[in-house]
Amino acid sequence: GFMIKELLDGYLRIFPDEAEDLKDATNLANQEMSSELEITNRKNFTGHFTTSSFIICPKEKKILLLEHKSLNKLLQPGGHIEEYDKTPLDAALRELKEETGQNPDNFTYIQVDPENYLVPFRVDSHPIPENSKKHEGAHMHHDFGYLFVSDCIKEIKVDQDESNGFRWIDLEVFYELPTFKKISSKVQNFLAKYHV
Repeated sequence: GFMIKELLDGYLRIFPDEAEDLKDATNLANQEMSSELEITNRKNFTGHFTTSSFIICPKEKKILLLEHKSLNKLLQPGGHIEEYDKTPLDAALRELKEETGQNPDNFTYIQVDPENYLVPFRVDSHPIPENSKKHEGAHMHHDFGYLFVSDCIKEIKVDQDESNGFRWIDLEVFYELPTFKKISSKVQNFLAKYHV
């Protein structure tokens, strides 16, 4: 839990204008410090921290998204942080490998905070609707999104249970998706600095 708080603090030092949006996440991380609440445990319905990967192909101005079956929308690969994941970044890399069949070495990790390798590119809080099939109540996800760049690798192998397939989506389309409105300027700034 300590690491989550530390990474969130580091993130808000870089992106202080997001503090208001991330109040719930901050409260949860602080709560973890003083209690036994497991903030990555999916059975905790106060909310929990998850992890994901934004994989951008600057050359062709595309991003790798999957068509999520149960939510019926385009999302970046990601998932829950498991007990054996040493860090949220490890969890993101593990999910990346499981969901795309790619060796994470095919992707170049972009470090956002020069001081701390593990500070995410994007923290996003969003409500998860109730799922009666999984017997899960509605709860919040606070997602640590990490940034990678890559060539547009064609042979993405999909986990059929989770999704209908990965697609390299044009960034122009990505920027317009309601899910990604808030991150779009961040990606544009990054690409401007990255000198594509």
